[in-house]
Amino acid sequence: FGRRVNRIYGACQDIDLLKRAQAQLKQQGDWLRMSIDAADMAVWRWYPESDSAVVEYRGSAMASNTPERPTLAGWLVQVLPEDRERLRAALEATARRGVPTDVEYRLTGADGEVRWLVSRATRAGSAETTVVTGSTQDITARKRASAALEASEATLRSVTENAPDFVTIVGPDLRLRFSNRTLRGLAPDALIGRPVEDMALGDVEAMIAAFRRVLEHGERFRFDSSYVWPDGTRRYYEHRLGPIRAGGRIDGVIVYTTDVTERRADERRLRTQASVLATMQEGV
Repeated sequence: FGRRVNRIYGACQDIDLLKRAQAQLKQQGDWLRMSIDAADMAVWRWYPESDSAVVEYRGSAMASNTPERPTLAGWLVQVLPEDRERLRAALEATARRGVPTDVEYRLTGADGEVRWLVSRATRAGSAETTVVTGSTQDITARKRASAALEASEATLRSVTENAPDFVTIVGPDLRLRFSNRTLRGLAPDALIGRPVEDMALGDVEAMIAAFRRVLEHGERFRFDSSYVWPDGTRRYYEHRLGPIRAGGRIDGVIVYTTDVTERRADERRLRTQASVLATMQEGV
């Protein structure tokens, strides 16, 4: 008592770099979590020796599909039986031989709904402890969209295969996306991705101009053409073009091409008969 403090000793340390590093690390962590959330993913580690796993982070969409501390055995119970052994074999190959895992499978979620997932994993750890690190992503929406697209394409092909016309679809890049039948000696599958020049039955420049007109203005268009086949036969065609709209923009052109050669011949015969009849009437 009675003593007065007349000196204080201390030390200062510049921790600016440390604080910046911590802030940067937090920012990177936030970005990673946002990316995982956006991709409907979970990030995890699996220890094969104890069959235990730790979920490092999981997006909100994965909350019902990944337990907090899963085991491979517990995880496989949720996987559909027809996919179960394939997933087990892939993960065990990663653990034993370091073979990377990239496998799609179906799983019954906590809500009872079947979901499509894809798991990707690699082996890590040390000589004493094997660790498999990986990620699991919910790809149900992608699978459903793909299935809907396949169904739509199957319906389109079913309808157009029996159509009397040539039906083709051309993209904005003026390359074929679809053909319902062989055209100029090329099978439908062989036509996909080819430029419109390969389907032109007549004046190529006129056809390209017609496509550009529909793509730029979104208007229906019609034009006629003729084409001489390798055997020397000339055929006449009527082309009807219309825009394909997707997402508020013109995403392509659908073309209905009708062979009107016989119709043209009938029209010529009718005109000839009418001319002959008119001449006969004038002479009476």
